Amino acid sequence: MSNQSEETSQSVILDFLKDIKNLVVRKQSYSDAAILRELEKIFVSTETFKDETLMSFISIIKTLKAKHMDNTEKQKPLNYSETKHALSNWLLDYAKNAKMEGYVIGVSGGIDSAVCSTLCAMTGLSLIVIRMSIHQAPDQADRGAKHIDWLKANFPNVKSLDIDLTDSYDKEIESLQKSGAFDGISDEQIFLASANTRSRLRMVTLYGVGGAHKLLVCGTGNKVEDYGIGFFTKFGDGGVDLSPIGELTKTEVYELAAEMGVIQEILDARPTDGLWTDGRTDEDQIGATYPELEWAMAYCDTQKGYDLDLFVTTGMKEFVDDSLTERQREVVKIYWKRHKANMHKMAMPPICSVSNLRKA
Repeated sequence: MSNQSEETSQSVILDFLKDIKNLVVRKQSYSDAAILRELEKIFVSTETFKDETLMSFISIIKTLKAKHMDNTEKQKPLNYSETKHALSNWLLDYAKNAKMEGYVIGVSGGIDSAVCSTLCAMTGLSLIVIRMSIHQAPDQADRGAKHIDWLKANFPNVKSLDIDLTDSYDKEIESLQKSGAFDGISDEQIFLASANTRSRLRMVTLYGVGGAHKLLVCGTGNKVEDYGIGFFTKFGDGGVDLSPIGELTKTEVYELAAEMGVIQEILDARPTDGLWTDGRTDEDQIGATYPELEWAMAYCDTQKGYDLDLFVTTGMKEFVDDSLTERQREVVKIYWKRHKANMHKMAMPPICSVSNLRKA
């Protein structure tokens, strides 16, 4: 190959490389972007290439392009009209195969329980929705009541129960205090343990009702909360039979809610787990918005775990893409810290192996 044609080939490939790098960055796959940046440096600093070297570079670039063009297809928005029917049919089939009569679900006045209870109602099977107040804020209780009224007005298979668990909760906490279980424990830790006790008390109530009526307990966790940052109570709201919206982000849950006609008060309310007496929201607790967490989850899925571990422990931005803003780096830290700390919630309990102790 002549020097002139070689230079032309290098120039064309360099332009191609830059275009693909921009695509990859837009798709937030920063590990692949790093590969492309290294290739770009080689192209800029090297005067001549052999034909086989150029072909190797072209092959790498085309592979990365195909990967991210495919990824673009996978990330198309959901058709929410189809999604609501697909999820409700899945719930219907699951209950029938389990030989159960339907579902029981707790309604908090939040978006996730509103969507999941509506999906359960759409199956036509028996559905019991329960408000389980424990020192609940009046606005949350009011939204929950309005949603239940809306469900019953639109679905004849829905029944409701209003179970105030405040006395049961207060007695449980009082018993723990009197027993000395909280002696020497910080107020903050007692506050957290007490909040999680609320969730576990509600789980016990749901299974009590479900067991009596042959109903499955429907979970309300979404993708980011249940499989991203582990933002749920172990054996509390995480103690369920199935999770219909476990593959939906919070943003998608809102879109689905709007498609199904969920009342405006719930669509407008700021997300909260309802476990705190001071009215704090999910974002107050986490330190990031759900759209930020969704971005961080997608970003971290493209990174090597040890790089993220080093970034979180050292704070050195060299371990993440250098194009991230300061806020993006902060959100990555928030997401990855919670993801690692809460992995125990998302996995089966560990089992100690005794296979090596068995006699041959």
